[in-house]
Amino acid sequence: MRIKYLKKIITNILWKSLFTTSSIQNRMPSKIKNERRRYIAFRIHSPRIISRNEFIAAIREHIPSKEDWDRMKPWLTVFENNEGILRCVHTNKDKATSLLTSIKIISRDKIPIKVETLGISGTIKKAKRNYLSKENRK
Repeated sequence: MRIKYLKKIITNILWKSLFTTSSIQNRMPSKIKNERRRYIAFRIHSPRIISRNEFIAAIREHIPSKEDWDRMKPWLTVFENNEGILRCVHTNKDKATSLLTSIKIISRDKIPIKVETLGISGTIKKAKRNYLSKENRK
């Protein structure tokens, strides 16, 4: 009888510990806990159309360290016809915009470019609707 009672107590303790709020919060991904995203719409002024891979390489060259990359978490979500949207963490949106404006040349072909930041939004849908041209809103 005591063994059944002890088993019941132990299972209750285990079930309670599995479903308390602190244990659930510890299992949540960090994105949900504290990292909100911002979407920066931009346009590139250049003599020719820049490819997505060329621009990604230019972004990688201009980020000084791996720590800055990990803090900013830039991701090129949309890029067509020299217009695009860069995703970043909300706490480092200013660094991301300064990163975009600091890109002056595509190093592979030495093409001079100027990146113009069009605006910052909380969703991709609003960034496309408010800042990109109609042919790039797909």
